[in-house]
Amino acid sequence: MRQLISNLVLGLGLLLSLAVFASLLKSLYWGFDLLTHFYLQYGVLLLVAFLLVLLFGTKKAKGLSLLLIPALAIVLINLAPFFIPQTSETSNTTSLKAISLNLYLHNPNAQGVVAYLKEQDADLILLTEAVPEMMQVLKTELGSIYPHIQDSSRRGAFGIALLSKQPLDVAQTFDLRSNTSRRPGQSIYAVVDGVHIVGMHPLPPTAGRYAELRDTELAGLHSFVEGLLRNDANSPIILLGDFNASPWSAPIEKLIKKTPIKHGSVSKGLWPTWRLFGKGPIIFGAPIDHIFVSENITTVSYKTKIIEGSDHSAVVADLVIP
Repeated sequence: MRQLISNLVLGLGLLLSLAVFASLLKSLYWGFDLLTHFYLQYGVLLLVAFLLVLLFGTKKAKGLSLLLIPALAIVLINLAPFFIPQTSETSNTTSLKAISLNLYLHNPNAQGVVAYLKEQDADLILLTEAVPEMMQVLKTELGSIYPHIQDSSRRGAFGIALLSKQPLDVAQTFDLRSNTSRRPGQSIYAVVDGVHIVGMHPLPPTAGRYAELRDTELAGLHSFVEGLLRNDANSPIILLGDFNASPWSAPIEKLIKKTPIKHGSVSKGLWPTWRLFGKGPIIFGAPIDHIFVSENITTVSYKTKIIEGSDHSAVVADLVIP
């Protein structure tokens, strides 16, 4: 029995290792890119498998367990920046609290969303899957706190809205999606007190065509950020929303490597924000909702919170702006 169990655990570890190595080919095939969504799970399961086989496996199984180390090392290298604490000094700065929340278009808990947003008292809120009925409730209940709203809610899963305490010096809804799409996407660009803000919700990569459109939209975001930086290299920039991509996916990795944009959760921890089947345990989810910031913005805290009625967690970041 002991040998059978150790062999099963080792077999699971080898399958996970295969998934990790396949994910390195993410730029070649959308299915491989999808595998990057689960690095957190790979890391935990590979480590557990390695230790269990090492402690309880047969001599042969212990030798084969060494095959798990390369994949485990790849995953840990990718996870490390999000979990190794860093110290930073800030001076002459302004604080800003931002929230990104995928409401879920069939969310029956509008009052719960209202209560949560009132409790958080953020300066800026980006809402995705915003439908007109939900937005009407939020405007009624939160209008006195957030008088400045760019409301691009619509039927279906791709309505979007931005709520701000401060005036929106610039506010526009525009399309970063390929013009070959049957229905245009919606992203929001705004400027609040000199801070450039982009909120978006590209298509989920559940099929090859959808993955292609998602990547086109994220490539458009990349170009848009480069345009902002050409106008002012020191522009403070915040990107937030449901990106339907992990921090290690090919288009996000390119954005971070090619521009002075970083993930807001670096050194603050990173956890899944989408849950399997909506109400599943968060361990079966993926980190696809994000707040990214330019290098000149410092993250003080970065947290996620499960919201009743939604299949996504809210992402909350306390930031300091130069």
